[in-house]
Amino acid sequence: MKDGILVLEGSKEGLCRGCGAKLRWYLTFPKKARMPFDGEPRLIEDTGCKDGGVRLLRVATDRVHWATCPKAFKFRGRRNEIGE
Repeated sequence: MKDGILVLEGSKEGLCRGCGAKLRWYLTFPKKARMPFDGEPRLIEDTGCKDGGVRLLRVATDRVHWATCPKAFKFRGRRNEIGE
């Protein structure tokens, strides 16, 4: 299996509630959980599969917003900026 994460084609624009950055939200597969990306994720593979008529894509995780957000700790249940 190739590295990456499976997402459903199509996204919604939004803003990070922590840092205010512009985001693209994609639904992951199969859980259909929302995942924020800094811009469009880098396509690794179009799997050729569909879920409810929507293409299933494998994308790289290097643009997931959690990795770059300076306020990510707020969304991980942490109590302060150093993670304690």
